Amino acid sequence: MKARFYILYTILLFSNFQLFAQIPDGSFNNWTTNSIGRLDLQDWITGNLDYSLATILQDVGQSGSGYSPKFVSVYDSSVGYYQGGYVQLTQVPFTGTIRPNSLLGYWKTYNPSNSDIVLADVQIYNSGMVEIGSGAKQTPFNGSLSAWTAFSIPITYTTSDSAAYFSMRISWTNFGGNPAGYANVDDIHFDISTAVVESAGDLSGIKLSAIRPGYFELTSSLNSPDNFTVQLFDLSGKQILGKKTLAEVNGQSQTILDLSQMASGIYFCNVFSKTDYRTFKIVNY
Repeated sequence: MKARFYILYTILLFSNFQLFAQIPDGSFNNWTTNSIGRLDLQDWITGNLDYSLATILQDVGQSGSGYSPKFVSVYDSSVGYYQGGYVQLTQVPFTGTIRPNSLLGYWKTYNPSNSDIVLADVQIYNSGMVEIGSGAKQTPFNGSLSAWTAFSIPITYTTSDSAAYFSMRISWTNFGGNPAGYANVDDIHFDISTAVVESAGDLSGIKLSAIRPGYFELTSSLNSPDNFTVQLFDLSGKQILGKKTLAEVNGQSQTILDLSQMASGIYFCNVFSKTDYRTFKIVNY
């Protein structure tokens, strides 16, 4: 039993390493000095939103060791106000065998004048460098996140193609010209915990269609929908519904997703079969 436990632990540890290894230097621990400037790592590009002054300052990381990018305002006389900055990766090879379903990380902000946001966005490409998935999320425009706060960005896919490359950009923008604000990001990584190994696409014939306000019908030309499970996120990335069959969600129907009691807005619905999954964007009225 103990030997089996060690094997399982090794598998889990390796899987967790795989998650973090997908994004080069996603923990930013290789940044080891505190200074303002263009402190490029081997893979990450840093900059000041195309302006001349640098805004990236290294700061102690959220775990108490290593470092994290800290965005601070620098006055740019060429435009007459304070600028933000960004870190980004561009068309980096994706080395995993499982397509990621979300981008995870941590951020915190000091936003006393309600004039700053951090925006994180990610794009996934197939082997032909055609975009097949994307997602984005920003910090609240009003107020600060004084403690390190986890974020989750669902990735919405438009095809069942495998992931071959990805790009991402995390930018901080100062809208009010106030130099007091700043922001940090750290531990950027993909989440594949609810994904499955990709198949030839047994969900390629599936549709999720609005049939009346608050109700969506799941249909498939290839498989019976009663074999599928669904998972629901709101626009902020919060999981609203864990993986359940439609019968478990609704109590009886195998094909109808009932959101009539939920707030109006945009949701992301992951639909899973035994060997595949797809993500749908839902507008609930």
